[in-house]
Amino acid sequence: AVFMGLGGGYQDNGLHRLLLDAASGADDTLLARVLGEVDSLSRLGNAAVDRLSPEVLLLCAEAAVKLGRCEEGDSYLQAYLSAKPAANQFLARGYYCAAQVAASRAAGLKAEALVAATVAALEIAQRGLELARTNPNYRFLVYNGSVHIYNIGRVLLRPGRRRHLVGPLKVVVAALAEAEEKDAAWRLQLATQLAYAHDDKGEADAAVA
Repeated sequence: AVFMGLGGGYQDNGLHRLLLDAASGADDTLLARVLGEVDSLSRLGNAAVDRLSPEVLLLCAEAAVKLGRCEEGDSYLQAYLSAKPAANQFLARGYYCAAQVAASRAAGLKAEALVAATVAALEIAQRGLELARTNPNYRFLVYNGSVHIYNIGRVLLRPGRRRHLVGPLKVVVAALAEAEEKDAAWRLQLATQLAYAHDDKGEADAAVA
């Protein structure tokens, strides 16, 4: 009975709460059920879905990506972006979500095509991180952005490819310093990978700086 009445005037904040509860509780089953209901109503052209707030559309996108349903997530993400959202924490999260979608599409590629697609995904994530850096209240999003950028860039953590991570990792290391991130081990790990990236790029002086 979780979704009873969703198509007949189900409150937007009710869906918002369900998605937040499922995500915070790491309840993938509930996330899948919520998305399934929303998707069914969307296919029927239900007006309740059309009236969903941009924030709920973003939550749907994040939920779908978390479940590995990236193309579905992209559909919700495009609906969110079409609402021309304000430049706030939700937009930063939208960029992170878009970066994960882009990275998922790069997964089947090889060689230079993989590198190019991964770099493009990293650039999207960096847009989210740069937005998060503009507001001290978004410090948690700076940390989240560092995790997304590292996870997306993992495929480049090898000789000959690390050089492409110099730009993204420099931004991440600087952003975490600005945010006074207290996870020293995480910051050291990223700084170490940045040094390796500089070395891979032939920038020996920067690598030991």
